[in-house]
Amino acid sequence: MDITGIDDARFLTGVQRISELTGNGEAEAETLLSAYLHGAIDQALDQVAGEGPVPTSLTVLRADTFRWACAQANRIVSEREAEVLLRTTSSTARSVLATMRAMYEEALRELFLQRMRDDATVRPSGNVNEGLTWTLEFTESSLFEMALSEIRRLPIPRQLLNTMATRRKIEIPREVEDLDVLDALGIETPDTE
Repeated sequence: MDITGIDDARFLTGVQRISELTGNGEAEAETLLSAYLHGAIDQALDQVAGEGPVPTSLTVLRADTFRWACAQANRIVSEREAEVLLRTTSSTARSVLATMRAMYEEALRELFLQRMRDDATVRPSGNVNEGLTWTLEFTESSLFEMALSEIRRLPIPRQLLNTMATRRKIEIPREVEDLDVLDALGIETPDTE
């Protein structure tokens, strides 16, 4: 289905605004805006013709729209992209993305995991006496939360985790028994030399 009835000049203005405010290139901004528009259409069609519940709050409606948009874009939007698309505050954008993850994590799981893996900065930490660790750092709260959720699925005793939520950092043991923790998370091990 093509999007018909879209004003080309307004679409171009939207692309330019997204590019300018997010730092995305124009091609990426155009793809994002197209995915968002298709997501809005998919959300509206699902509301009219679907069988599931209908969103009853603005945050849930926005999360549902982003679910469709992320599926169209084949990636999870960043917090900054959500801010710009919604013309809202960073805290509202984070709330919408957190709601989307809570509601649609299973459907968008691979996209969430890929975004988390791509964003992770891994640094060697710890020492031989107390145990070698990795420190994972994330640029966004939603990605920090996704990583923490994945780590909690692994057989790592809670006392071996050191989380610094305000700094979006997690310190994890390099290995637990014979489990390579980064490998289990699907995160590439950095060169420590």
